[in-house]
Amino acid sequence: TMRYQKIAVGKLLAFLRSGGAMRFATGELLIPGALMIGLVCLVRFSGLLQTQEWMLLDSFSRYCSEQEQLRRVTLVTVDEGDYQTTGFPISADVLAQALTNLQTYRPRVIGLDIFRDLPQEQGQDMLQKVLSAMPNVVVAEVALSAQPMMNVDAPAGVSPDRVGFADSVIDADGKIRRIVLSTDVAGYGKESLALLLARAYLKLEDVEIDEATLPKFYPSFGGYVRADTAGNQMMLNFCMLQRPGETVSLKSVLQ
Repeated sequence: TMRYQKIAVGKLLAFLRSGGAMRFATGELLIPGALMIGLVCLVRFSGLLQTQEWMLLDSFSRYCSEQEQLRRVTLVTVDEGDYQTTGFPISADVLAQALTNLQTYRPRVIGLDIFRDLPQEQGQDMLQKVLSAMPNVVVAEVALSAQPMMNVDAPAGVSPDRVGFADSVIDADGKIRRIVLSTDVAGYGKESLALLLARAYLKLEDVEIDEATLPKFYPSFGGYVRADTAGNQMMLNFCMLQRPGETVSLKSVLQ
């Protein structure tokens, strides 16, 4: 047995001295490994795995642990039951009454994420008066469409610093995973409705959102490949959005 062990050790040493180990590692390990890594990188940077990586991100977002947090947001929802009460589309006087009722709860800021591309004469003067008298109301517009006819102006009578765009960035699979915070339109800066709401809320706590560092979205962020990064974008945190706040119906607000 000792003899065979010595012979085996001797052959191994001879193999190592002759460079056989290097040739073995190069031929059997390094070259195939490098080819496999190169193939994976090629497929990755070609964008063929982009949709699969998005789906994986969505799956992780569904199973993230719930975080206990103070509810600072109340959502006023509009559904079919509300339309049966208010009619469709919702008239301007109904919106004015809803805003007036909401002000009785002394909110820091109200975001009106309802816009229409056709004028509504009923109650329009009343809505303009209400919006003019409520500086803590921020309204939405559609402003980032490449086709001007698809953009929708905010209600009349609201100063530009209280108007934020509500445009969404939709990925190729039809889902929303990121948000545009600000961008340039026709040579001047515009901010999103979400950013204006956050700015107004934090200002009352002496917090300037401009001094915060937010993770900026770039073309190869995460599973994205050569993504459009127009404007200042960031990824949405779906773990924080699982329970964004309390919800009440528009019908309840009007009662």
